[in-house]
Amino acid sequence: MGNRTVFKMVDLSTAHISEETNAMLVAGLTADTSDFAYTAWLNNGFVMRVPDEQESELFKSPPAELIVVFRWCQSQGYDYILLDQDARIEPELPVFDW
Repeated sequence: MGNRTVFKMVDLSTAHISEETNAMLVAGLTADTSDFAYTAWLNNGFVMRVPDEQESELFKSPPAELIVVFRWCQSQGYDYILLDQDARIEPELPVFDW
């Protein structure tokens, strides 16, 4: 593969974040003032870079459930998250019914 950089991404359900967090992400992204670094909007979800310990200052007070998702992703070695409304639910993560 030469000098290519390869990233590991996990596809997780948006059920792992609250409706309020989802709305906040949408509002922040559409206003181009997202509180979360490395976030991109897709039609039915978000791509987010999983922060490492040194990058935590780039994030302005993420909601608690998003921190849980980040920590789980870090423990599994993922670099990016695709939060998608049609993705599977990870049994190890909390689920929000909305």
